[in-house]
Amino acid sequence: NETHRVQVSFVVYNAPKDVLTKVSLDFMMARSGRIWRELSHQSCVLTVYRGWESYFWDVLFLTQITIIFAMELYEVIMGLSMSKLDRRKFVKNYLTFWNAVDWMSIIMAYAWLALWFVRLDKVSNVVELVQDMPIGIDACADGDAGVTCREAWYSGLFDELDKL
Repeated sequence: NETHRVQVSFVVYNAPKDVLTKVSLDFMMARSGRIWRELSHQSCVLTVYRGWESYFWDVLFLTQITIIFAMELYEVIMGLSMSKLDRRKFVKNYLTFWNAVDWMSIIMAYAWLALWFVRLDKVSNVVELVQDMPIGIDACADGDAGVTCREAWYSGLFDELDKL
């Protein structure tokens, strides 16, 4: 049974910046004897919104995109009423390069917003895991069960960090 890859991973917490970083060092071994190494870092800011300023910029962005969406929707409704529901005439007048740019901006912004909410949910899962971390020798059950408890916690934390 040959070993082809060895991975060493650990987590570092930077308290002043409130950042959790997973550091992984991978060693890949070829049959020829060559060993490749790869170092990777994966960081996660645990407190995304530090103050009202952070909320302000997100709300401003969402408001701007929503206004563009409302204006485009109004333009579609007015265009359909002006063309007396003649779809060909409406499509000919409405489908311009800049309207396509507006709709792509709207779609991409709302998709980005949905991904941001998914990210916030995943970060909250990591924060919960960090807060539930077994601290000290007596935090888990004694003996082998204690080692299993800590290994399970680290495994869960690594899995959640990989999902980010």
